[in-house]
Amino acid sequence: MMTLRGAGDSRTPFYFMLLSVVLDVVLNPVLIFGVGPIPPLGIAGSALATLIAQLTSLAAMIGLLYRRRHFLLLHREQLALLRPDMAILRALVMKGLPMGLQMVVISSSAIVMMSLVNTYGSRTTAAYGVASQLWTYVQMPALAVGASVSSMVAQNVGAGLWVRVARVTQVGMLFNVL
Repeated sequence: MMTLRGAGDSRTPFYFMLLSVVLDVVLNPVLIFGVGPIPPLGIAGSALATLIAQLTSLAAMIGLLYRRRHFLLLHREQLALLRPDMAILRALVMKGLPMGLQMVVISSSAIVMMSLVNTYGSRTTAAYGVASQLWTYVQMPALAVGASVSSMVAQNVGAGLWVRVARVTQVGMLFNVL
């Protein structure tokens, strides 16, 4: 899906993510609690619902790519291109390691914070949960702008349009600050 976004198509991935979410929402209660001949699976049902939703969405998207004869579609003779290049893989790991460590620190601090909040009782924990959810809603537009800027910058870097890279970055930063 990220590849389609990088190629300038943000609608198709959106529709397939929407399909996945709708399937997940419908299948979760069915598989968790059981309906008719389907036995209740508990938390495993939730995992299975997500797996089914994701695989269905992926299969449908691949089918659409084949039907449209999309330029990103790989053919048998191009499958060798998927073999990882160790130099590129090493560079990706070196660039991604700091971001991965940042996420570990953020997740760890969230666990510590939740542990501290839990000591004040269920009302405080509930209030913290509500505040965290509201903060997530505040962050969503910034994350969306960041994802779109990333996609647009990647396209323009690939095209060698460095002036547009700078302009997209400036506008994206301006939107996120506001």
